[in-house]
Amino acid sequence: MRIIAKDFNLRYTIESGQPLTFFGNYSFSNDKAFLSYPVEYGMINVFGEQRGKDCILNIESENYSKAELKKEIEERFGLKDDIKYIYKNIATDKFMEDAIKNFYGMRVTKNSIWEATLSFIVSQFNNIKRIRRIMLCLVERFGKGSFPSPDAIAGKEIAVCGAGFRSKYILEIAKLYDKDLFDSYALLPYEEAKKELMHYKGIGDKVADCILLMGYKKLEAFPIDTWVKRVLVMKYGLHGKSIKKMHEFATNRWDGFAGYAQQYIFWHGRSYLDKVDKG
Repeated sequence: MRIIAKDFNLRYTIESGQPLTFFGNYSFSNDKAFLSYPVEYGMINVFGEQRGKDCILNIESENYSKAELKKEIEERFGLKDDIKYIYKNIATDKFMEDAIKNFYGMRVTKNSIWEATLSFIVSQFNNIKRIRRIMLCLVERFGKGSFPSPDAIAGKEIAVCGAGFRSKYILEIAKLYDKDLFDSYALLPYEEAKKELMHYKGIGDKVADCILLMGYKKLEAFPIDTWVKRVLVMKYGLHGKSIKKMHEFATNRWDGFAGYAQQYIFWHGRSYLDKVDKG
């Protein structure tokens, strides 16, 4: 199946520290990208060719109809997001303008709630390389050709995947995970949904916001990790401010699209701060 995705960059979206970064298999060559990722039933393969600001996508799967694939790709990659309107609202300063220019077409993805929950529990106090190694191990050992379900992981010996202290949180959430209950959080306002998620061990402020942003697609969510915090301090003068105050700042500045702003701050900020650190 073929989709012409306007104002979309597959590579930027894959690489930018979102769940597919952690459990997808991908490769890049010039303006071409390949992604293969596990879902509830089997795998989906995406071949992308970048043509300027647009991307030509060819999608394959043995387990889904064309209609199901179209819906999956449009939802997963935010292809129906009004990205130009979003850019207009988050381009509030030069840093954000540069971030958009450098990573034009990067979308905030919407993954299954379970995919996001597992991915971001693994992500805490971790780096992308190690997160990816753990997630690929979990998929390979417990997924059987699909993304591993909570039941496939609950009660299993997962230490071999190297999750360390996170293993106890993974096993507990796998045991307690109730799809209908977690799905119901989507109906709650952002703050209430966040409180519900934070009742579970291993889900703190940042992890909850990551799940809400990339599992529930609640764009009010603004995950704050070390990179985002450093940018907020250096570029927006929030030195000494609490995480709560940083959230308030983001809500006021990028009202309704703080999650998109965060993704661009995070990914552009990594390269920006790397240059600062190197002098």
